[in-house]
Amino acid sequence: MVIEGAAGRIDSNRQSAAVELVSYLVLHPGAEHQAIDDALWPGRLVNKQMRNAVISRTRSWLGKDADGGAFFPRVQGTGGSRYRLAQAVT
Repeated sequence: MVIEGAAGRIDSNRQSAAVELVSYLVLHPGAEHQAIDDALWPGRLVNKQMRNAVISRTRSWLGKDADGGAFFPRVQGTGGSRYRLAQAVT
């Protein structure tokens, strides 16, 4: 899978995890962190720092729209501590 229109940069060795995360969130908007952990790292115990690093890199890679809104908003702005992409991401 390829992500088109990402405004930022990401190291090639980090891109596959970011693509997996974006793909998962497109199909499962409003996912909690446990669901993301299970989807991206099945059968592994994932610490918060590892997950947050992937989320942060992905957020930076996707960037912002023309109005400055993040394509991958912070959890605090989504309500209910759930991860979702902006509606413009399809």
